[in-house]
Amino acid sequence: MNRQQSIIALLAAPLLLLTACSSDDTATVAPDGPAPILLGTSIAPTTRANSELQATELSAANTDGVGTFIYRNTKKAIDNEYGYENVKYTITGTDGDLTLATGETQPYYPMQKTSVDVYGYAPYLAVTATGTDPKYKFTGCTVKNDQSTDLGYMQSDFVSGVLSNLTYANRTQTNVIPLNHRLCKIIVKLTAVGTLTMLPTNLMGAQITLHNIKTKFDFNPVATDASGDPIVSNVVADGTNTDINMGTTGTVTVADASSLTTDEKNEVDKALTLYAVIPPQTLTGSDASPLDLFTVTLNSANNSAVYNLATKGTQQFEAGKQYTYTITVDATKLSFTTTITDWTKDDADQGHTGTAK
Repeated sequence: MNRQQSIIALLAAPLLLLTACSSDDTATVAPDGPAPILLGTSIAPTTRANSELQATELSAANTDGVGTFIYRNTKKAIDNEYGYENVKYTITGTDGDLTLATGETQPYYPMQKTSVDVYGYAPYLAVTATGTDPKYKFTGCTVKNDQSTDLGYMQSDFVSGVLSNLTYANRTQTNVIPLNHRLCKIIVKLTAVGTLTMLPTNLMGAQITLHNIKTKFDFNPVATDASGDPIVSNVVADGTNTDINMGTTGTVTVADASSLTTDEKNEVDKALTLYAVIPPQTLTGSDASPLDLFTVTLNSANNSAVYNLATKGTQQFEAGKQYTYTITVDATKLSFTTTITDWTKDDADQGHTGTAK
């Protein structure tokens, strides 16, 4: 929302052609006149790898766009009539290129040429707050129940970041908002025991469902922690546990399923890996009441066997981390290990077991 004096908009009108940006763009603006804020995005290269999505995950295929809040440096609200709230950008390329969405007001640097902070997030959410509620607090956000497609996965991957102390001296260049993952990534890798009764080919076309997930969360892209990172608040405790459809494993043709070459093994491993994004939360089971976590359903060619994996302990999912479940399938049971990483560091594996029904 543009709160600058109306004369700025009139003086700056010829500069509106500069709103389409990329990470390498520069622009020529008047040395002392109003200057548009040129923005792009970047994100850690974490993808739904088996589908070979763009490294940014912010490709034009993600039609929800990017939202931005721009205030004077160190301010988190309209100050002296300056501020832009929830300005929408569309994604025009594969590297986080941004173009101002239709009908949006072009953000400009303050008349006083003071620096600004830019808060960005994706996917874009429409403002629904009323009264005195801050327009930048979103409640009841959700991830997709069906993440079997690339788009369903991308639209569940909530990202945000802050570009602090952006100065008027940066007016001739595109300024990149560093976006980071704020939810949790779940990776399921199926593997066979390698006997005649259970080979990798038996796991192709298997359906994987993640159970007992709360899909709702609240988010305030302007709230930051001691490190300056945006805060994802607690999952909404609405009492509703939901299934997440992670999709179906792929199919790879191999000459001998009992003896794979290195290339074949890599292709099979890729085909047998599925992904999902969930909000931070804690799942708790017990000896008396195990909590279902995954269901693996083999396809009809493999007798439609159904495997349930339940936890008798606590599964804690923290924001900004990924959890890799490597599930080994036998004819009558399954076992799995869990690896927790923050995209760069590995933690110790933890072993668990489950049974087929």
